[in-house]
Amino acid sequence: MTSDTDRILEKLGEIELRLQRLEDMPTNNEIITEERTEVAGEGEMDSERVSRVNDSVVTTKRITMCDYCFGKIDQLSLCKKCGKKLCENCAIDFRNEIICLQDLRETHPISRQVFKIILMIANGITGERDMNEVSGIPRDEMKGIVDFLRDSGYVTTSFLGGKRLTDLGTEAFYAHSQVLGGKDDMKDLDGRIEEYVSRA
Repeated sequence: MTSDTDRILEKLGEIELRLQRLEDMPTNNEIITEERTEVAGEGEMDSERVSRVNDSVVTTKRITMCDYCFGKIDQLSLCKKCGKKLCENCAIDFRNEIICLQDLRETHPISRQVFKIILMIANGITGERDMNEVSGIPRDEMKGIVDFLRDSGYVTTSFLGGKRLTDLGTEAFYAHSQVLGGKDDMKDLDGRIEEYVSRA
C-alpha cells in the first residue's frame, strides 16, 4: 500500500510532466490573445467581438464616434432623417426632432454670411447702411443676400425698406444659431450688434 506522501509525489510528477510538455510545445501552436480598438462604422454602436485569427484569439472593441465630427460620444443622439450618430455638439434640435447639419442645410440652405444678415435682422438692424457698418459685408453682396432671403421666404420687406423675419426665417435663425452661434466670428458680430443697439 502506498502512503499519502507517495501519492502526492506521484501526482506532482504527473503535473511536472504535463508542464514540461507544455513548455516543449512549438511556438506556432501558442494561443495569443490580442486586443484591438476600432471606430464603429456609420450606423454601428459600441460592441465587442471575439474572433480567432491564425491560432490567436483577437478581441475587437468598437467605440461609438459621432458620424459628423468624429468626436467621442458621451450622450448619443440619432439624426431623425438619416440615422447618423451625433454627439451633443452636432445634434440640432429642429421641429422637436434631432437632425444633423447636413439635413438642416437641405431644409434651410444658409451660409455663414446669410446667417449674419438674419442675425442682424433678428436684432432689429434692417437698414443696408447699418447692416454694412455692423457686419462689414459689402453692400452689393448684402443686397444679393437680402434678395435671396426675401425670394426664399425668410424675410419680408416693407414699402419703406424695413425687413422682418418670417416664421420660416425665425425657424432657420434658431436652428442655425445652435450650429453657428458659438463660432468666433459670430461672437464678434454679436458684440458689434450689442454695441450698435445700445447706441441706437
